[in-house]
Amino acid sequence: MSATATPDIDIDLEEDLEKKISFYKQYVLIVHNDDDHTFDYVVETFMKTLKYTIEQCVKLAYRIHTEQLAIVFSGMLEHVEFKQDQIRSCGPDLYNPAKTVTYPLVTEIREV
Repeated sequence: MSATATPDIDIDLEEDLEKKISFYKQYVLIVHNDDDHTFDYVVETFMKTLKYTIEQCVKLAYRIHTEQLAIVFSGMLEHVEFKQDQIRSCGPDLYNPAKTVTYPLVTEIREV
């Protein structure tokens, strides 16, 4: 190939740009309030999965209870999905004296 020849490479700049933009999009993980899960379960779940301090987890649990939902985590989609999976896999809430709650915390992912 001579110095002036251009390589035969099919480059789609629009597609490359779109991939980079989607890579940097931010997402949030939202947890919704329900009447069955206990504060103890929510706090323990957040400490285990999100690695927050007990104080941070209590504040989040209280916010979820009073405002019906709260953002608990943000980041790239893959990270947010991973945290959502971790929260959903924490098992039943055995702290509820009236009944064992077997369904996971209600979560939602939104793009910001």
